[in-house]
Amino acid sequence: IDPTAPGEGETYVLMKPRAEWPDPAKPKAQLVRELQAAAATLPGTVTEFSQPVALRINELLSGVKSAVAVKIHGDNLEALARIGAQVESRMAAVPGAVDVRLEQTDGLPLLTVEPKRQLLYRYGLNVADVQAVVADALAGREAGYLVEGDRRHPIVIRLAEPQRQDLRGLERLPVPLPGGGAIPLGEVATLTLASGPNQISRENGKRRVVVTANVEGRDLGGFVKELRGKLGRELSDLEEILKGELVLKATAQPAHA
Repeated sequence: IDPTAPGEGETYVLMKPRAEWPDPAKPKAQLVRELQAAAATLPGTVTEFSQPVALRINELLSGVKSAVAVKIHGDNLEALARIGAQVESRMAAVPGAVDVRLEQTDGLPLLTVEPKRQLLYRYGLNVADVQAVVADALAGREAGYLVEGDRRHPIVIRLAEPQRQDLRGLERLPVPLPGGGAIPLGEVATLTLASGPNQISRENGKRRVVVTANVEGRDLGGFVKELRGKLGRELSDLEEILKGELVLKATAQPAHA
C-alpha cells in the first residue's frame, strides 16, 4: 500500500472473530509466537510482526516500522554492514527482544564488465563498442513495432533468460570489428559476477543502516536503557573502526502506539 525497498513487502493477516477460533482462550502473545514460528520456515525471508496503526505511527516518528531502532551512520558500506551485524547480535541478547533484524544492504548480484583497454585499441575498438554489445544482449534493442489496431507494441530483441545468466556464454558474444569480422567479448573484456549493494539508505545526507526490533514481556523504556548500556560497554571501539564517522542512535516509540 506504500513504496518499499525491492526486497520488502507487507502482508496483512485478517483474524477471525475469537469465538470462531479452535481455542478461543489462546492468549494473543502465544498466537503471535506461533505465527512467528510458521513464518520462520519460509526460506530466504525475515518476518517482522506489528499492527497497522502501530506500524504507521512508528514509521512517521522515526522512519522505521519497529518499536526500537538503532541507526548507524557512516561512509563505508562494508563497515556499516559489519557493525550492524554486531549490533544485531547484541540486541537479540537483550531480554524481551523479538523480530530483531538488520536492514538488508547487500546480496544483489551484479555483472561487472571491465574492458581491456590496450586490447581494444589494438583492435580499433572503443569502450562504447563493448557497452553496446552488452546492452543489446542483456537489456535488449528495439527492432520494430507490432501494430494491433491503434496500439503499437515495441519488439525488443535480447538473449533469453538462461543465456543472460550464463557468464561463459556471455564471454563468447561477438564484438564486431571495424574492418570486418568479430572477436569474442571475453577477449577484450573481463566479466565477473559478484554480490553488490542491494540498497543504500541515507539520512540527513549520510549513509546509514538500521537494526530494528520489537519488545515483548517488558517495558519499552527499560529495554532501551539496557540496550544503550550494552552497546556502550561492548561496542566502545566502533568509533575508532569508522575513524570517528560512526553515530549510534537508539530510538523507541511510545508504548501505546
